Amino acid sequence: MSISDFEKTPLYRVFELLKIEAARYNVPILGSEFCGMAPLKALIDIAAYYLKIDNLTENRVLEIAIQNAIEKGGEFE
Repeated sequence: MSISDFEKTPLYRVFELLKIEAARYNVPILGSEFCGMAPLKALIDIAAYYLKIDNLTENRVLEIAIQNAIEKGGEFE
């Protein structure tokens, strides 16, 4: 399945609906995969949904914070 706009159709909603449909036919979902690159925002949305993390943003991802600090001359927020 191709998702062209993950902000209009969040990946976690797609996955949950697929789980519901598969359950109707007693088919387990064993995993999922990305073909190609995935936007960081889409992955953060998935993590926030499944892990119930409040206010998870790109700025709270360690690698992003480090990159931002390097760009600002070594200052962490």
